Amino acid sequence: MKALIIFVYFFVIILAPFSSYSQAIIINHENAFLEPIPAWAIKKASDSLHIAYGHTSHGSQITYGMKALANQTTDLLGYKGDFYCWKEYHEVYGDNPCLDIDDGFKPGDLGHNGDTTWAASTRDYLLHEERAKDINVVMWSWCGGCSDNTDEGIQKYLNAMSNLEQDFPDITFIYMTGHLDHWSDATLKHNNQLIRDYCIANNKVLYDFADIESYDPDNNYFEFANDNCDYYNADGSKLGNWAEEWQNSHVLGHDWYQCSAAHSKPLNGNRKAYAAWWMWARLIGWQPDINIVEITQQPLNDSVCDSGTAMFSIDFNSSDSIRWQVQTVDTLPFIDIFENDIYSGTTEKSLTVYTPDNSFSGYKFRCKVYLDDTFAISNPAYLQVVNTIPAIVKYYTEIICYDLTFFGGKNPSPGSCKWNVLEGDAVIGFPYQNETDITNLSHGKNTFEYITSYLGCNDTLQFDVYRYDSLNIINQDTLLNPITGDDLSFSINIAGDLEFAQWYKGDNILNNGTKYSSVNSPNLLIKNVENSDKGYYWCDLRGYCNEMFSDSVFVDITNATSNSERESNIIIYPNPVNNRLNIKSNQDIMSIEVYGIN
Repeated sequence: MKALIIFVYFFVIILAPFSSYSQAIIINHENAFLEPIPAWAIKKASDSLHIAYGHTSHGSQITYGMKALANQTTDLLGYKGDFYCWKEYHEVYGDNPCLDIDDGFKPGDLGHNGDTTWAASTRDYLLHEERAKDINVVMWSWCGGCSDNTDEGIQKYLNAMSNLEQDFPDITFIYMTGHLDHWSDATLKHNNQLIRDYCIANNKVLYDFADIESYDPDNNYFEFANDNCDYYNADGSKLGNWAEEWQNSHVLGHDWYQCSAAHSKPLNGNRKAYAAWWMWARLIGWQPDINIVEITQQPLNDSVCDSGTAMFSIDFNSSDSIRWQVQTVDTLPFIDIFENDIYSGTTEKSLTVYTPDNSFSGYKFRCKVYLDDTFAISNPAYLQVVNTIPAIVKYYTEIICYDLTFFGGKNPSPGSCKWNVLEGDAVIGFPYQNETDITNLSHGKNTFEYITSYLGCNDTLQFDVYRYDSLNIINQDTLLNPITGDDLSFSINIAGDLEFAQWYKGDNILNNGTKYSSVNSPNLLIKNVENSDKGYYWCDLRGYCNEMFSDSVFVDITNATSNSERESNIIIYPNPVNNRLNIKSNQDIMSIEVYGIN
């Protein structure tokens, strides 16, 4: 209960009217530092404050210093990232809003000697101008008006500010001291102190312009200084320039940054910008003397496909302990979660969720960070379990004999789809539609994939398509007349893609064995031909695209004479007489060629 009460109190401070403060907020040289200001306070100020700022040249030191700070890309001490931008129309850089400042919302400054023209123009602006409808902070600066003013003139300034506060109670009006002026040192110090005393006594917000110019970052006080940061002794002799001296002994880009500061040096503009951001942070509730948790990294939404591992991470400045919580239904409260088979890292900066199924979709996770008697709660992060849309190919032809085909995949609505070629030179007509034509297929194997995608969850199906050519018989053997005992080979020359062949003798299928071999190829071998092998032979040729039958080839067998019946000698007698040869042989002579007979 104690923690809950503290949390509610903190919440009330943040949302209370900006003009209601239990004590004065005095912004001076002690607040002209960037490093202590937490990033969350800068972000919240940028998101919450709408500022109208009236000034002339001296007052521009604040906004020019802030503008240059927003553009830093160095390792500037205390710089926390791209959070320091300001624009007049609440423009946004990336994910961060810019501080809304209506810079120079009315002409002039706080004037001289009791002139309150600025107050009348402020009232007119707040009552009648459209751009003032969301203004919740108003600030005016001096430009020499405190150096020549009187007690009565300063009182008129304070009264005018008080009247504006009463008439516009939801707006914070920021008081300011005048810039340093060595040649009117006593008057200036007196008038500035009147303003300080009033603000402290009446719980006002004061931007102490003069005090910031009186100290260097090492807290050295310069009693007799001016707006250019020159400092003097009591007799009026110039001793040096504290800003230049400090800049020269420190690192540009780390200890200070370049900026334009009217009538002054960059370091003075730096400190004016730092003090302004300190003030903006105080206006939205930052308490620098209270140790609170600053969540510097919020958990992000995560999603898994069907089931899987989700992770939520957080970062912060400091803590005693942390505990992750889950909300399973919007109408139920967040509850603490503990280590089990589903949750891991429940007291660590990173929570792992081993999602078992899609029943976890819509669960919200947040982290509660404890420090001393306070705690901070992160933004909730959502877990989304996405059902993968299966990649289904409804139709395609595995074997084709042409250079064109069509694919059809199941429509993955509400997701998307894509066809890819993994092997071959095919061209997909409509790669991002579930139905498409395919051209230019390569001969042989072509490999494709169909991918479905939905909210980062993909499914893939791979498949092959073969493109073949039709069979064509180029030539083949015709009449064969082997001799018994020889081996006989048939040859068919084909073009195209052959899937299967079968040789026949007449109507009888031939099988591989001792007599026949290669009966399932275009080339048949008959071993040791016999008279029984006489007959007609033909081949059934089956391709992927067509079937063809070879011509029947007649095989006529010639009987061979046995060795015992053969006479190896051939007798030719007598030696050619009257152009006549007499030949005696027991073998059949089929032909004889005679050359050189005279």
